[in-house]
Amino acid sequence: MNERLGYSAEEAAKLSGIGRTRIFAAISNGRLIAHKFGRRTIILHSDLERFLASLPIREPIARDPASGSTPAEALAAALPIREPKDEAVA
Repeated sequence: MNERLGYSAEEAAKLSGIGRTRIFAAISNGRLIAHKFGRRTIILHSDLERFLASLPIREPIARDPASGSTPAEALAAALPIREPKDEAVA
């Protein structure tokens, strides 16, 4: 077993894909457990896994049954395409 038991907030942010600021916010509001050792903040591997597993599951985006597109795709299709302006270089 070569798995580390604890991580710094920066390491936890890198491993999880969540920003450092949001890691500290989760610690502050009690959603992520962290331990202190002197000035260091240590996040246990198991606590990071538990926190990530507790995050809400993203629901699939509803598609229009008629067109099969999402609301964002339908809006993008309805917007006019703007051609880039051809500006002569002086």
